[in-house]
Amino acid sequence: MRTSSSAVGRWMPVVAAGLVCGGLGWWAGHVATTPQTPPGVSSSRMVLSQARQASVGRSLPYGVTVNQQNKPVARNALQGVVVSATPGRLGTGAVAYVVAGVPVRVVAGSAPFYRNLTAGVTGNDVRQLEQALVKMGLLKTADTTFDARTTDAVKRWQSQLKMPATGTVPLGEVVAVPSLPATIALASSISPGAVLSGGEESVLAPSGARIFALELSQDQARQVPADAAVQVKFNRRTWPARIASSVLDDQSQLTRLVLKAPNGGAVCGSQCGELPADPTIQLAGQVFVVPVVKGLAVPAAALQSAADGATFVLDPAGRRIAVGVKGAGSGLVVVTGLSAGQQVRVGNATGESPPAPPTQSLSPTGS
Repeated sequence: MRTSSSAVGRWMPVVAAGLVCGGLGWWAGHVATTPQTPPGVSSSRMVLSQARQASVGRSLPYGVTVNQQNKPVARNALQGVVVSATPGRLGTGAVAYVVAGVPVRVVAGSAPFYRNLTAGVTGNDVRQLEQALVKMGLLKTADTTFDARTTDAVKRWQSQLKMPATGTVPLGEVVAVPSLPATIALASSISPGAVLSGGEESVLAPSGARIFALELSQDQARQVPADAAVQVKFNRRTWPARIASSVLDDQSQLTRLVLKAPNGGAVCGSQCGELPADPTIQLAGQVFVVPVVKGLAVPAAALQSAADGATFVLDPAGRRIAVGVKGAGSGLVVVTGLSAGQQVRVGNATGESPPAPPTQSLSPTGS
């Protein structure tokens, strides 16, 4: 296969740079020096390499910022002076603030608490309360009915908090947030010494869509093509992403590259619920500034270019084999025109030895 002279012109600087960067380590660990030199070649040793499956490309590691807006999720239903406020990362049953000696606790749920919870009432708000009691080890199972089991569990909870063990939960003593644990903020009206009359916005929690973005300096942003593929890693998961938009922040002078999933949705897709419920988190990202290409590869030093622009390699006997270049990186070139295991010379046409291989080697990866 032949490439145009313009194509060769594009690839040869990359190939040369790859040789300097250390791709010879790949063939150094997998290539044997031939025991005898073919006729017509100088007596200096000739180094051969086999065409092997490999992946080439170039990527840059950048942190990915994930933001989720804090929104009001509950209003205060108590009256009196705020004794204390404890925003921050809270778990199930934790106290967010205290009004006139009454602790206001958070539980996970999407339905707001709107009434006194006492024996005999039923509904989703009861289920949310019971699920919290189960989470805290005070109840075995949850349903939608506030029964004797629920009353006993609430009494134990109240005793732990040094509250009167009434077995009921008056309106305002618990508030629902979308998920826990989460980093909870409090409205400005909920501060020690403030006098509350009821109805004030109280608890703010991360809610809504997750926004993934790369926040880069202008120099860093210039290295990232607009169509670059991105991978975002969280625990053992890897999410593919693309750059959806770019905005320059006038104050920080950082370029914000907003990421979307390839289908245009949230990067985390249906797995967003696995992320910590915090307004801002940092994840590891990989930006592929040169697309990854997989295929049969040979060391960059094996590739040669003829005067007419043809790209070729030499077999052990010195015969030319025309090849096409698919991609290059780290001193390797992915080519067409060779079969797996086919041997090619590494070095120039006279059989002179290539430079000494670098200390660090690069092993090929299968496609």
